[in-house]
Amino acid sequence: MFIILVAGALFGAWWRVERAITAAKAEMAGAVTAAKQEASGQVNAAAAIASLTQVQLAEHKLHVAETYITKQGMRETRDEIMSGIKGLSERQDLMNQRMDNIVGSMLEQPPSTKPRRSRSTG
Repeated sequence: MFIILVAGALFGAWWRVERAITAAKAEMAGAVTAAKQEASGQVNAAAAIASLTQVQLAEHKLHVAETYITKQGMRETRDEIMSGIKGLSERQDLMNQRMDNIVGSMLEQPPSTKPRRSRSTG
């Protein structure tokens, strides 16, 4: 009887430990499932944010390409402006030479020998 009692006690203890292990396994499986679902939700949210960021970056790149000028474009524009200014400067120099020529020719011409009319009083 004592052996049956000891065997029953050992079996009862073993049964309780096994039940506790099974409950812990079930609890851990539930926690793992919840963690997987939470992680899956976070991954989906991160993927959505990444996709949105890619779209916004593409829109910004397009805006920059349409709105701002490149260094090469800036150089070309600057060169065009500088050549225009140089052309104006050359025209100004030609105008000054022409004016000098006109004034010089006026100073070099002898006074005209037109007969002067005198007013007669009478």
